[in-house]
Order: sequence, then structure tokens, then C-alpha cells
Amino acid sequence: MKRVVLITFALLIAGTSFAQSYKTAIGARLGQQTGLTIDQHLFKNIYIEGIFITNFKTKSTVVVLGKFQKKILFRGFHYYFGGGLHKAWDASLHTAERDLKNPVGVTGVAGVGINLGKVNLALDYKPAVNIVGGDRLLQSQAAVSVRYILGRTERNGPFRRNRK
Repeated sequence: MKRVVLITFALLIAGTSFAQSYKTAIGARLGQQTGLTIDQHLFKNIYIEGIFITNFKTKSTVVVLGKFQKKILFRGFHYYFGGGLHKAWDASLHTAERDLKNPVGVTGVAGVGINLGKVNLALDYKPAVNIVGGDRLLQSQAAVSVRYILGRTERNGPFRRNRK
């Protein structure tokens, strides 16, 4: 068993040693609800993420998050955390028995991610507090995001020439 863990870890490091930070990545968010995600690098360790999620029946949500991202062990493997705002549209809140406002509130996020070539994989937990509307004050979601990396950040270091 120890050999399997060591070999898997070695392959992970070898496979991601060439991975770089990205400027833009776009893809799917797969969890209790499915959706689209776009992640944009703003400046050193700061990203902004836009998420659109839906259950394809009654509920859709738009989320905008600011995130701080920091590498773990090697370039391309990172953790992140941050927060932002959400707005949801939920037809199930409007019935004959009740008529609640559509939720608006604040959202947090914390997770880990890895870049494998041109693919970014992320696993995160996203709690949300509804300030206005909704049938619950607190909602949360865990999800996996699979994004295609559209652009890379330049990597300047002691072994790379600065390109102009």
C-alpha cells in the first residue's frame, strides 16, 4: 500500500511540474447543482470567479467571488479561499401557500485545485448566507470544477529569461 501511495504521489508531482498558473480558465461545476464557472487571474495570488449554477427545474444562481490562491508543495497545486455575493431565482419559493423573495446574500469559498496540463481541477466548499429572501438563512454546496485553461501567466524565475 505504501508503494502505491508513493508512486501515485511521484506521478502527480511529475505530471504537474510543468503546470503553470493560469490567466483564464473556463469549465463546468459539478455538485448538487450543475453549472458553468470562469476563473480570471487579476494580480499576484488574486482571482475572480463567476459561477452560474442551476438545477434545470426551478432554481438558478449567479455567484461572483474574489479569491486568494496560494501554492501547496509545488507550482500548479494550490489552495484558495475567498468570498463574494450571490443572487438566485427560485420558482419553488412562489406557491399558493407562500410567496418568498428570491435570495440575495454573501457567499464564501474554500478549496484546493491542481493544474494538469491545460486542465484545472478544483474541489471546494461554498457556504452562502441569504441576507434577503430564500426559505433558509444558510445554504452550502460542495462541488468539483473542471476547467480548460485558456491562458497562462508568464513564469519568471532564476532559470527563465524574461520575455518582452
